[in-house]
Amino acid sequence: MPYMQAMVDSANTALNRDNIGSFSATQVAPGLTLSDAVASIPGVVMGVKARAYLDSWPLGLQEVVRGAVHSAVTRKLPVTFAWMPGYDFKVTVTEAPGNPDSIGGMTILLESRYPAS
Repeated sequence: MPYMQAMVDSANTALNRDNIGSFSATQVAPGLTLSDAVASIPGVVMGVKARAYLDSWPLGLQEVVRGAVHSAVTRKLPVTFAWMPGYDFKVTVTEAPGNPDSIGGMTILLESRYPAS
């Protein structure tokens, strides 16, 4: 799914340790859909099909992703995304705490089917 890979790549750039400080928590604020939040990421170009596909994700999982990113952004904790094909929709969020040698980070693994069209 080319657009999922492209969105993940753009999100990784926008939310890495060098750029997380310039990403605003309002871009992933409560009440936004996941597609609106992703569309606000610098460098992401969301076509109609990509937006419709993100909007087809279960609402609870959309909120898990949005909420996790909101939490990370408010704490300036870098986020790394990965996407892989799967049978059902699935989100796995892990967080490594910081220590004197590393600021830590959050990893969000997204799994979903290929789109029907």
